[in-house]
Amino acid sequence: YQRRVHGKQWYQRRVHGKQWYQRRVHGKQWYQRRVHGKQWYQRRVHGYARGHYTIGKEVIDLVLDRIRKLADNCTGLQGFMIYHAFGGGTGSGLGSLLLERCSVDYGKKSKVEFAIYPSPQICTAVVEPYNSVLCAHAMMEHSDVAFMV
Repeated sequence: YQRRVHGKQWYQRRVHGKQWYQRRVHGKQWYQRRVHGKQWYQRRVHGYARGHYTIGKEVIDLVLDRIRKLADNCTGLQGFMIYHAFGGGTGSGLGSLLLERCSVDYGKKSKVEFAIYPSPQICTAVVEPYNSVLCAHAMMEHSDVAFMV
């Protein structure tokens, strides 16, 4: 099934029983998924502020509820191991927000962090150095042990 809308190309396909629409505009592709009558657009987060304040605020309660359920099922919870990247917006922004909230909720538990630090030779986004500086502050403040890779 192929249709043209306002000069843009749309392709429809079914994946796992759900409808996926793929739109090609100016050589780039955006994906749209229709689930239960609502539309969801893939959101890319490159900035620390967007991962921490905007999109992070939307999903942090859901993430903490799932962590709380897993922690309640543990008989002897010793701590948390967190894996994230410093360069990306989701890894740095949402990762530091998760560290902050875990420090508030589980203050006495140890938090071990495995972080991927961006290389200056290979830079995928312009904001990677800024994300790294902001995330490093949260890491020093809320993490007990950090392994930089």
